[in-house]
Amino acid sequence: MQVNAGDAVPDGEFKRLGAEGIETVTTADVFAGKRVLVIGVVGAFTPVCTARHLPEYLPYSEELTKAGLVDAVVCVSAVDPFVMKAWGREVGVGDTIALLTDTNAAFAESLGLAVDLSDLGLGRRSTRYALFVDDGVIEIVRVEAQPGDLERTSADALRELIEES
Repeated sequence: MQVNAGDAVPDGEFKRLGAEGIETVTTADVFAGKRVLVIGVVGAFTPVCTARHLPEYLPYSEELTKAGLVDAVVCVSAVDPFVMKAWGREVGVGDTIALLTDTNAAFAESLGLAVDLSDLGLGRRSTRYALFVDDGVIEIVRVEAQPGDLERTSADALRELIEES
């Protein structure tokens, strides 16, 4: 069952590639006491995610942070931490957006947002979504009808919703 506004973020873990290798980051590390925008993407280096979805959030995430509307912007995908790190370099993310790996799509599964894309050779992934979370409670949930869509989760689509919350 898909999460809704008002639900708590499920407990879980992410991975990321740090200076010492692969690190574990808990949902408590990411969300406790913070306002966080989460961008859930189908996959690093996939066409829509790479050409449009993540890049359009780069300037917007800086705006949100400078305006004090969020403490962090996080992009989550069910690929390995090495791929996420390389993708971040390719797109030019720098420190603007934290890139976290959703191992085996476990976080997406716990949100009710996992999708099986095995027919495309991608395996279990996340559908495209965006969450706005305040201290571990989901305030906004936006989910695309199809993983290739980018209408409900674009930066422009979320701008007004976040500024109003």
